[in-house]
Amino acid sequence: MNVQYVVECVRRTPDIYLEDLQSQMIIDLGVKVSRKLIWETLRRNGLTMKKVSATNPFQSLKTTNVSPQASHVAAGRSVLK
Repeated sequence: MNVQYVVECVRRTPDIYLEDLQSQMIIDLGVKVSRKLIWETLRRNGLTMKKVSATNPFQSLKTTNVSPQASHVAAGRSVLK
């Protein structure tokens, strides 16, 4: 896995969901990795994930080319919690 890519994506878009980051890696790098591996990579590099506000669940789409389908799934999870 490209650790530098993952770390830079989160630093550039700190409110990105793991699902969106996973989708972005498929688009940009052509690789699919588990959310668990992404999470562990972030944790090892001193980064944590936070939830996007339910008032604007598609905020991460403004700064990345994440597929709307992935963001919709992640946004639905945020609203349900």
